[in-house]
Amino acid sequence: MKKIFLICPVRNASSEITEQIKAYVAAREAEGYEVHWPARDTDQTDTHGLSICLTNFRAMINAEEIHIWFDPESYGSVWDEGGLFMLHLLEDNRKVVLANHVEPTADKSFANVLLWMAEETKNIES
Repeated sequence: MKKIFLICPVRNASSEITEQIKAYVAAREAEGYEVHWPARDTDQTDTHGLSICLTNFRAMINAEEIHIWFDPESYGSVWDEGGLFMLHLLEDNRKVVLANHVEPTADKSFANVLLWMAEETKNIES
């Protein structure tokens, strides 16, 4: 079974966004993927955050695809995206899929970096 790690907002996600992400996860699981959704699959009770980061990075390393629900206001997502960027530079073997619409910007931005990674990895077989 192919594995996906989903980078997405958790702590400050609205109930509306959480429901949209939940539907996205359910659709991928219905397609036969095993999805690591941090809101569901990572213990969020860690008081300092180290355990959360370790769990997420280990799940990301073990996934064939990384899907991103982009929210520039989510600090945890930005952290995970930085980990993904380093993993991409070191291994260059994971497909990156944007789970929601990401608008390019005229100036430098994380959105533009994610759009670049998704384009660069679109032909990787997972």
